[in-house]
Amino acid sequence: MIEWATLTGVVFATSAISAMVGFGGGAMLIAVVLLFMPPGSAIPFHGMLQLVANSSRVVLLRRWVAWPLAVPYLVLLPLGAVLGRWLFGGISERAIFVLIGLFVLATLVSREVPFLKGREYPRWFFLLLGLGVGILGSTVGVVGVLVAPFLDRRDLTKEGINGTMAVMTAAMHLMKIAAFTAFGFDVVAHLPLMLLLAPAVILGSYFGKSILVRFSERAFRLLFKGTLAALALKLMLWDGLLKALL
Repeated sequence: MIEWATLTGVVFATSAISAMVGFGGGAMLIAVVLLFMPPGSAIPFHGMLQLVANSSRVVLLRRWVAWPLAVPYLVLLPLGAVLGRWLFGGISERAIFVLIGLFVLATLVSREVPFLKGREYPRWFFLLLGLGVGILGSTVGVVGVLVAPFLDRRDLTKEGINGTMAVMTAAMHLMKIAAFTAFGFDVVAHLPLMLLLAPAVILGSYFGKSILVRFSERAFRLLFKGTLAALALKLMLWDGLLKALL
């Protein structure tokens, strides 16, 4: 009961954070789930919870989802997931974390360069983004932080950024669950716990969305970029470099 109560509180809080900012809650949630389950079960079970969280955000923010960006992203995502297991099977996970952190920080900085500032990525670019997220997301499970830099666009409101990211991350988590199931993860055995936690996930999304709509666009984008930079530094310094030294 104590474990269930702890997980319930955590999934509510992390779901609310993701609904407010667009991402970040999943990175916190996986750290807690790993305290209760071995990695082989924790990672796909985390994906199940994240699939519920992101799907509930899609429903809540469906009016604002930028489907012209989401659909191209989805086209090559499955191919990327397959290629990821083949390309990065022998590379250290810590090295990939460092590369992702550097990539995200470089992308954030590039958006402030005068001749690039204000320019938006064309729709065809999201075909390549889906391929890249599939490759890296299937390897280390990092999804939101890879997608986020490219959705900070002038033609999207804060709700549009959040809802579109929910579609993109839900698709990747669905593929991650399928991949682990193919290698022996028992989804049915974990369904009772997921169903017990699902109401907290959905309520967290609803609570986070109620706060999101109260943010100004400026405040949201500052929080969005600040959270993204913090997660990128965490991936580089803690997950990538420091853990290798400890």
